[in-house]
Amino acid sequence: MLACDGIAGYFAATKNVKNFNLRIQKEDVMPAIKIYLDDEEYGPVCRLAEELHLHPEDVAYAALNHLMLRAGEPEIRADITHSHFWRRANLPRWGDSARSVHAYEGKADDPPVEHK
Repeated sequence: MLACDGIAGYFAATKNVKNFNLRIQKEDVMPAIKIYLDDEEYGPVCRLAEELHLHPEDVAYAALNHLMLRAGEPEIRADITHSHFWRRANLPRWGDSARSVHAYEGKADDPPVEHK
C-alpha cells in the first residue's frame, strides 16, 4: 500500500473492514491535500477565482496541474525545493504585500525578485 492511498488503500490492502463497522470502496474516497495559505496568499487566489467565476480550489488544482506537467524539468524541481524553505519567512511574489515591512513603514513595495 502506498502512503497516498489513504484509508481506501488500507481497506483494499488489508480487507480489514469488519473492525471499523464501515465499508468503503477505493473508488468512494478521494484523497485530499491541504494547503495552508496566509491571508496575503489567499486573497489573490480568491480574486482570480472570482474573476473566472470559479472556486479557489479550481485555481489551486490548475496550478498543481501546470506544476506537475513540468515537474521533470530541473529548474522546476529546484523551485519546489527552494519554495519549501523560503515560504516559512517570505510571501510569494504574487501575494498581497499587506504585512511587508514597507506597508507599515509607509514606503513603496520593493520590486519582485526571484526566490532561488
